[in-house]
Amino acid sequence: MHVSLLFTVTILLSAFLLFLIQPMMAKLVLPYLGGAPAVWQTAMLFFQATLLGGYLYAHVLRQKLGTRKHGILHIGLLAVSLICLPLTIHSAASVDPAAMPIRWLFLTLLFSVGLPFFLLSSNAPLIQHWYAEHPHSRGRDPYWLYSASNAGSLIALLAFPFLLEPLFDVPYQTGSWSVLYILFVILVISSIWHLRKHSTTEETQTETVTTAIPWRTKCYWLFLAFLPSSMMLGVTTYVTTDIAAVPLFWIIPLALYLLSFVFTFSPRMPFFEWCAKEQPIAMAILLGAILIGLDQISPLQTLHFVFFFICAMVCHGQLARHKPDSAHLTQFYVWMSLGGVMGGIFNALLAPQLFVHTSEYSIVLCLVCFIGIKTISEDNERWERIQDFLIPAALAVLLFIAYSMSDWLPALFPDQVAAFTEWYVAHSQKKFQGEHIPLFLAIGAAILYLPRFAPGRPLRFGLYTTALIIALPYSSAHQNNTIVHEQRNFFGVSRVFEIPERNLRTFVHGTTLHGMQPMSGERLNLTSYYYPMLEVLDALPKHIQTAPMALGGLGTGTLTCLGAKDQPIDIFEIDEAVLAIASDTRFFTYLSDCPMNKNIRIVDARIGINEAPDGQYGILIMDAYSSDALPMHLMTTEALSIYLSKLQPGGIMAFHISNRYLSLAPILANIADALNLVAVEKNYGKQDELRASARWVLMARKQEDFGTLPIGTTTGWHILTGDASRAWTDHYSNILEALAY
Repeated sequence: MHVSLLFTVTILLSAFLLFLIQPMMAKLVLPYLGGAPAVWQTAMLFFQATLLGGYLYAHVLRQKLGTRKHGILHIGLLAVSLICLPLTIHSAASVDPAAMPIRWLFLTLLFSVGLPFFLLSSNAPLIQHWYAEHPHSRGRDPYWLYSASNAGSLIALLAFPFLLEPLFDVPYQTGSWSVLYILFVILVISSIWHLRKHSTTEETQTETVTTAIPWRTKCYWLFLAFLPSSMMLGVTTYVTTDIAAVPLFWIIPLALYLLSFVFTFSPRMPFFEWCAKEQPIAMAILLGAILIGLDQISPLQTLHFVFFFICAMVCHGQLARHKPDSAHLTQFYVWMSLGGVMGGIFNALLAPQLFVHTSEYSIVLCLVCFIGIKTISEDNERWERIQDFLIPAALAVLLFIAYSMSDWLPALFPDQVAAFTEWYVAHSQKKFQGEHIPLFLAIGAAILYLPRFAPGRPLRFGLYTTALIIALPYSSAHQNNTIVHEQRNFFGVSRVFEIPERNLRTFVHGTTLHGMQPMSGERLNLTSYYYPMLEVLDALPKHIQTAPMALGGLGTGTLTCLGAKDQPIDIFEIDEAVLAIASDTRFFTYLSDCPMNKNIRIVDARIGINEAPDGQYGILIMDAYSSDALPMHLMTTEALSIYLSKLQPGGIMAFHISNRYLSLAPILANIADALNLVAVEKNYGKQDELRASARWVLMARKQEDFGTLPIGTTTGWHILTGDASRAWTDHYSNILEALAY
């Protein structure tokens, strides 16, 4: 096999396996962590850290041992790594996943896939170095192999959700991965043998490098790698938390991230010059959409991804333009990987502790504008440098003056302000008060001039954009909703809103309502999505009505008002922030005032229910969502088998399945068919301010267990039947089946 083909196939396969294992392992650990979106971010941080370790291994041992000795050591480690096959989860049982999710996830991934992933990570710089050392290719630029490596990663990323997950179960996926890993080991051994066979000297250790890389250059590599890594995670969190928790959204930025490497490290660097030139225009379009709320509309949410891709192209293009000679290749990848890890640390570990909002995305939006191709004008460079500071300073003054006008503008022009506000609210996705008009117009005008001032001047572009991004939140305000509490942790952002005009207090997690309560008056009625359970409970036999209940997901604690005084209810909630909000009587009083005998545990619902005695419950209610994200492990054949074993004879299971993006009734219908259960569904329309539209599915062993519940097409409750699709199991689930559009 020709050396170029051998090394290309080897590096492409290693990258394919590297990125195939990431979603595969993240999916396997979801049952322990409640399906939180942060599982992906934390898993990404682990993989980034391991990638850095692999790059360090390749760099240090290559220098210390030389190519031949290092090759022998590498073969030995590859042989040892085969004991990790086939892939499986080795849980860190001594650590509570609910109490310490990040630590648990890191240890579990380390014990399960640490060594194979470490060796796969080291392969990209090693193969490129071996290619540069090979006599047949010596003198050729090896960096094009990094483009091939990222192409393999991109193929794996897209193959998992669209090919492997829909067609194959987990044992087949992990088994296939293990077979391909063995093939990878064989290819690496062949590459090392090929290199030793064609070496002309006894030792092919890299010749001593006489010119050291300046620290300024290393820090620049670090910064260029940090920005797109952080921005990738930041845009994912921003879109799924503040706009829409659409399943599979995380794939888009990661795919664009990899694609930018493919383009920029290829010999011709397609699209780089265009992206660098059009970056200010793309920023102006994005900021304009944010200003008037157009980025909240589903098709235009892609503006965030388009701008991310342009910025990733600029940053990675600058990395490719400043890459060193092949003698410094492994060192270059170490610094680049370290920058990626720093991006992961900033977003996954620091941001949830430092920021309540998704502010990390805004920060990186500002920083990334300072990276670009600088246009130097020999004639008036001094005046251009002065303008780099003068224009952003003038903009800041203008915005401050416009903001200050909010104190007196409505009093001077009340009719005009009211008319403009009415028109704007009617035509925009955002609401704002009239006094924000001057700042709104000033920001709009500044955005229009952004493409004129910024091209070719990264410093000016960065300062100008920073002023706009700082001012944006002050240009609009929600008239009715007042945030009285806001908290962010591993599981997402929790907010409590007060709406005085509607006498209402609401709890929103991410973008999804998780409960509401009147601020005065009748406070203990079942509200939001939960009032249908009154109809269900009244229809059941008396002994089931009064039996102990189980509730997966707490919300505001609304359902604790469902039962009678001292009736036992076990509540399983994985997020301590949710419990803190529901328990705080300044916000909600269901837990303190409702009569049921409540036993609340901080644990994943499936794990907690599994630990209960068999035949314990009369009713089991599942409402465990993280924003609109779906914890798929709670809706599998094995999960429902567990729930069924905990029900008394004649007991029922109730599933709240209201969701903006997923249609879950067919999924539950197929599972019911597989378990020989009867399933019924009803879609409730919005009743009033306190009773939102809601969709519920009930399951029982036989139809008689539903008691007097009216079942028929005219009543709204109808029997669900499966559609012959494969029922979800712990080893098989396909989110594409559940997408509602």
